[in-house]
Amino acid sequence: MPLFRSAKCVGIRVCIKHFIALITILFATAGFASSIDITALSFYTEPTLFPFNAVVGVAQDSHDCLYFATHSGLFKYNGISFQKYEHLPFDKTTMRSSQIQTIFMDSDDILWLGTYGGLERFDVKTDTIEHYHISDDVVTAIFRDSKQRMWIGTINGLYLLTDACGTEVVAFTNKQSKTFIGNNTIRSVSEDSKGVIYVSTYDGVWQYDEVKNDFEPCSLLPEGCPGKNGVVYHFIEDSGLYWLSVWGVGLVCIDPARKSYEVYPLPDSRIYTLYNNFITDEYIAAGTWGGGIYLLNKKTKAIIPYKADSNVQGSLTNNLIFSLFISRHNMLFVGTAGILNVADISRLSGDIAVPLYDEHEKNSTALSHLEGSINCLAASPRYLWAASNNFLVRYDLDSKTTPKEFQCTVEQNTVNGIIIYSLCPIDDERLWVGCNKGLYLFNGDTGNFTPVALYNEYISDVSGLLLRSLYLDADNTLWIGTYGAGLIHFSPQKGIIEQYRHDQQVSSSLSNDIVFFIGRDKSGTLWVGTNRGLSRFSQDSQGFVSYLYDVDNPLGISSNRVDSFCEDASGCLWFGTNDGGISCFNPVTELFTTYTKADGLSSNKIIGITDADDGYLWIAAPKYLNLFDIAHGTVQAYNIANIRQYGYFSCAPIAVKERGLFFFGTDRGVFKISQEKLYAFRLQFLPIKIRELSVDGRRFNLYTEKQPLSFSYRTNDIKISFSPPYASRRKKPICAYKLIGYDEDWIVAPDKEYVRYMDLPPGRYTFSVKNAAEGHDAVCDSISFIIRPSFFLSPVMIWFYILFAGLTLFVILKIHKLYWLQRYTNLLEEKQLVLIQDNFTLKELSMLDHLTGVGNRRYIDSIGLKIWHMAQEHKTPIAVMMFDIDFFKKYNDRFGHQAGDDLLHLIGINLKKRIRTETDLIGRYGGEEFLIVMYNLLPDKAMSIAEGIRKTVETLHERYPREMVGQATISIGVFYDIPSDSISFKDMVHKADCALYRAKQNGRNQVVLYDTTMDEIDKEQ
Repeated sequence: MPLFRSAKCVGIRVCIKHFIALITILFATAGFASSIDITALSFYTEPTLFPFNAVVGVAQDSHDCLYFATHSGLFKYNGISFQKYEHLPFDKTTMRSSQIQTIFMDSDDILWLGTYGGLERFDVKTDTIEHYHISDDVVTAIFRDSKQRMWIGTINGLYLLTDACGTEVVAFTNKQSKTFIGNNTIRSVSEDSKGVIYVSTYDGVWQYDEVKNDFEPCSLLPEGCPGKNGVVYHFIEDSGLYWLSVWGVGLVCIDPARKSYEVYPLPDSRIYTLYNNFITDEYIAAGTWGGGIYLLNKKTKAIIPYKADSNVQGSLTNNLIFSLFISRHNMLFVGTAGILNVADISRLSGDIAVPLYDEHEKNSTALSHLEGSINCLAASPRYLWAASNNFLVRYDLDSKTTPKEFQCTVEQNTVNGIIIYSLCPIDDERLWVGCNKGLYLFNGDTGNFTPVALYNEYISDVSGLLLRSLYLDADNTLWIGTYGAGLIHFSPQKGIIEQYRHDQQVSSSLSNDIVFFIGRDKSGTLWVGTNRGLSRFSQDSQGFVSYLYDVDNPLGISSNRVDSFCEDASGCLWFGTNDGGISCFNPVTELFTTYTKADGLSSNKIIGITDADDGYLWIAAPKYLNLFDIAHGTVQAYNIANIRQYGYFSCAPIAVKERGLFFFGTDRGVFKISQEKLYAFRLQFLPIKIRELSVDGRRFNLYTEKQPLSFSYRTNDIKISFSPPYASRRKKPICAYKLIGYDEDWIVAPDKEYVRYMDLPPGRYTFSVKNAAEGHDAVCDSISFIIRPSFFLSPVMIWFYILFAGLTLFVILKIHKLYWLQRYTNLLEEKQLVLIQDNFTLKELSMLDHLTGVGNRRYIDSIGLKIWHMAQEHKTPIAVMMFDIDFFKKYNDRFGHQAGDDLLHLIGINLKKRIRTETDLIGRYGGEEFLIVMYNLLPDKAMSIAEGIRKTVETLHERYPREMVGQATISIGVFYDIPSDSISFKDMVHKADCALYRAKQNGRNQVVLYDTTMDEIDKEQ
């Protein structure tokens, strides 16, 4: 029973209705019972991935995240992980109740939840939940109309939200004269193309009157319609018609134009959920309260049931259906009272398989071969040949005539018990036929089967007459694969050329005596598939190289029984096995690559393979046709919708590429698929989405964060998670990613769900992901971010550095300029100094006595006056000494003038050693007279120095050779005083001269200090 069933709905009126509906169902079931088949939809469960029950609704946001509303809370699945939202006591940020009744995905990724505690608004972007104080009753329906009004249905009335905040609420109940509605238990709200609002209740359908602002009974329902007063769960417009689901009655179709209705009872008419235009616009799906799912074909009125059956693989797990939802990527989610059921509806490829001959069409003749399975197919230029049991069938590909059957007869006698296993056309009329009674040659002109005596009569082993495969070689010889007698090479003219059998003692023998296929590759190598391994024939050695299954060698063949063979355009060889999927052999490396159900194949049992010549293989498994992408190793399995008429594939397919056709044998005949139709249903690639971004452990909300995101230069760990939206377990997209600004090329990572980047340098980056299986650079998702440089490397600081460098360079240039200017100035100064020194030298030379090496009279007058002024300024005494050589004239007369000059020169040299050059003065005053001026010298010191000078001259002859100098003496006069205005330098020199005169008066060769008694000498002079 549904939740909140109204009491009056179990009254007598409804019971009578249910009884009538039940009788109708019994008759209807008899009509379509034979069509019950669940192969079109195959369900599976993933309890590890979806660990919750009772899914009452599913929604999908703009980022392809899925939301599952259950009776225990809301579950969000982003392709990588789940996040649960549930009620927590005393927490205002959570929902008021974990028991969700309905779900509605609004625009801008706002998810509305109807719970047992009222209405909740879940903002997907901010991950926040807000409670709306509308009603504390159970919310059963949520709908937003074309005028952006929100309608909320509960078990106690209908509410209209006229503003986004929910502050303006209009309540509609059956207890109000205004804003009236006839029943308070609301099941759904809908709107038709005219903008009319309809509400389904436990007492019929009500339509909204915009003028009166209340509800009235639906005007579209004709008299007698069960929807007028029945328990209506759904009311849906469909191309001018309206569909109702009436509890206990079934589906009701209303035609307003004809004012008529039609009731479609179901085996279980307790319809709880309804999905119009299910998969295609031809179907409407009804999920029931205990009867599973029913698909109603709106054109043919045929009903297809899907029920729980533990004995049938692919059936539902529970018959109580809460919800039906088809994602943007063609995944069907069925919420049941138990675990979630999933089906991949992209595997339902529609009516792309056409019977080569349909005996059910008008004026069609019943054919015998359609009663059994097709054992083998072959093609000649004009005909397609098929074999079923003892019938050979010829289909004319140039016309649509009825295929011609040939029962195996020899000389017009039917061969009993014959089963044809293999065909090998010679031309359009002749075929080699292999069966369980040997080799036959068929002639299409006569319709006769001729036993080949050169073969049949020379076979000693009975197993050699059971022929499973034939291969016509280029030299018109025939290779025959037997069921127990190995491989036989046969010539139509010579008979059996050679028989190859398995020998345990010979490693180069055939791997097994049961042969299932024979074929040559483009290089001419003969391959033989046996019941125990694959054998490669060597023409040179007449031996075989065998490839056997080894559980410890994943690069070997995947199974010992090899049933079929195909070579693709690149030269790789593909082998179909009985229980190991397909194995691809690389002739260069001689290694195998295996693909199984884990890689997307519908089954590990391969019936046959054919090449499409454009990078794809068509692989027939028992129930599915698989499209295999060679370049990327991806598989898409197709459940051909009308294969339900046939059941399963029974033999290897055959491609007639020049006609663009593929033919498949089944248990009920042959059907064809055009290459154009097959390619139209190729693999739909899934987009890869960026799911999570965490930086140094902090997660970022990809819904709200504006790009480009900005991170500090200290960032050292960026983790980006990505995945496709949920799809079939057998769809495995190939993820590829690239960080523009860091990665040079796309990085293919089929098994990765995240990537980490450590210590990225500052800069701008864009992380992109795509599905590499698409074969082009169609980026599925991307995110941009910036790693900011350090403040010291920020643009402001860079400009500062540029400015600073500019200023520094400017200063350096200025300093450089000043340096060179200063250096130039210094050079000029140096040159000037040289000139000055030269001038000084010249001046000095002009003031120097060249004979004695001391100053001359001009020097004495100039420097002596300066010393006098300095002493006057500092009030410092100076001493003036004047001396001359005693009897110098006699000296010259005695020793000669040269000796006299030498004496003067030696006296000058020795006098220089006696004075302080910085402050004292010595000069030749004239002839043999010398003047000495000494600064800051007391009288005693002055006398002592003068005495030393006298003795130096007196002893000159002792220190120099006699031939150089003779003995000479000097007389010295000394004057001492502090310069002042009353005594000039000239006066001081005069007084020193007076003292010299006294020394001469006193006998020469002595030093005399001036005193006042010498003034008279002065007067006399």
